[in-house]
Amino acid sequence: MKRIQKLAHSLIGVEGCLIEEPEDLFYLTGLSLSLGRLWVSPNEARLFVDGRYFAKAKQQAPCPVSLNTDFKEAMQQVKRASFDSAFVTYDRFITLKNDFPHIEWVPVPNPVKNLRLIKDAGETESLRKAAQLTWKGYQHILKHLKEGIAESELALEFEIFCRKNGASGLSFQPIVAFGENSAYPHYRAGAAKLQKNQIVLIDVGAVVDRYHGDMTRVHFFGKPDPRLAHFFHLVHTAQKKAVDHVRTAFV
Repeated sequence: MKRIQKLAHSLIGVEGCLIEEPEDLFYLTGLSLSLGRLWVSPNEARLFVDGRYFAKAKQQAPCPVSLNTDFKEAMQQVKRASFDSAFVTYDRFITLKNDFPHIEWVPVPNPVKNLRLIKDAGETESLRKAAQLTWKGYQHILKHLKEGIAESELALEFEIFCRKNGASGLSFQPIVAFGENSAYPHYRAGAAKLQKNQIVLIDVGAVVDRYHGDMTRVHFFGKPDPRLAHFFHLVHTAQKKAVDHVRTAFV
């Protein structure tokens, strides 16, 4: 409820805010909803869902819950309301105007963004778990590096390991690239097979409690090309200096 209260306190010039973006709904209510509406005003908050989610929401939501069919009646006295203009489509906006011609709809992009920027202790712990599982998955697939293995095999091995160890999904499709393929940004693991003395690029992430891990590493399988090893050393040194500087500046 604290998150909803913070959103209510951030409202300026409107009677309330309509939240429909699923990730924001989860952040504010703790419920995974493919479809729902959260009306937040300085005096109240109410979640509107359809029959699929009603029983669960009544039990778990931090605010009163009603069916979507009650939404129109609940908005009859509202004159000025904001909505998430970064999420609501134009068609949806027109529907809101037609359904509630008495309301002035004020576009506010990402109204929950500033709240979500600062992570609480629970979020920090989820991020830590996601990062740790991502790291363990990376170390796991390093053990499977051998001549003849395909990029797609390693990508699948990473996903299987993470899901078996608590991940609800992946942050993105794993990037595993051998040799020249490692030069392509956002490459997708394919049928290329690992050869001796090739560079291996691995960019992966595991999702834990809806929070995403993300890491990129370069591994040399065999003897590295001297030029590539030199560039790797330069980047690694620059990265270390940057991290050390940040730690010094904020400690």
